[in-house]
Amino acid sequence: MAAADKLYKNLGEESGCDFRVGRFVDADSTVWQIYNNYANKENPYGWLVICCGPDAENDSGDPEAAVQEITENSCAEGRYMPYVMPKGVKAIDTLHFAGRRSINVFWKGGEELVVADSLGRELLPLDEIIAKEDDTDKSSEETTAGNNGDNTNRRFKEIV
Repeated sequence: MAAADKLYKNLGEESGCDFRVGRFVDADSTVWQIYNNYANKENPYGWLVICCGPDAENDSGDPEAAVQEITENSCAEGRYMPYVMPKGVKAIDTLHFAGRRSINVFWKGGEELVVADSLGRELLPLDEIIAKEDDTDKSSEETTAGNNGDNTNRRFKEIV
């Protein structure tokens, strides 16, 4: 996470994406940081995605993050496709990457969203997995259970 934060900070204004959609981890333990700026769709497609794989290290052995090249972005909005949109989902952005599986960002009401890969596996929000500041004395299993108030499997079934 620190490597991804450092890379984003180094990109600064160049990225043009100042809204952090979230920080997620996928089934392969890759950490994804996703940023957006719909006002700047030219840079590229209004998205910035930074990934840090579980084995990605630089020469000094520190974790290394990389910007993912977005080759295509498509968006389906509920107002144009009300009969095919999953219940409760307002829009779906699909981000296609060079050499990596695509991801879908399911925008629900307000700022609620769900991110899943192209196989339908949900990327889990890291704030549900890592300890909250006041939970540092609990084991990781207790922390995960305490932070996962909503059942991830139920959430996934709701959107598909």
